[in-house]
Amino acid sequence: MGSDSGFLSLVAQREVKSWRYLKGKTLSVDARTTGYAFVLFEMLRRNGLADGDYNVVRAGGMMQRWEALRVQEQDATLLSTPFDLLAEVHGLQTAAAFGPACRAAAPPSVRNDSTLHS
Repeated sequence: MGSDSGFLSLVAQREVKSWRYLKGKTLSVDARTTGYAFVLFEMLRRNGLADGDYNVVRAGGMMQRWEALRVQEQDATLLSTPFDLLAEVHGLQTAAAFGPACRAAAPPSVRNDSTLHS
């Protein structure tokens, strides 16, 4: 169960510069009833987006979500290492670039870290 004990990062297309840019966008999850999806939905809620402000599609596991994001089939998803690092190399945005609002969504143990991976 689960891929690893590492951090998750919200990764988005280049034009997504803040949480509000996700309104009306398509976000991918492995399935709507998994821990990854629950984390994503909570991050979105804590940053002002309600269910219905965005579209959610099922895209499969981490590798499938990375590939769908890379070929621009979706606008954002949660990824862990090494996929979040590959995304940055390819010029995609991470929520860490969104600034302080992202930090508020992280658990206290992560919030104090100098680099945020939600």
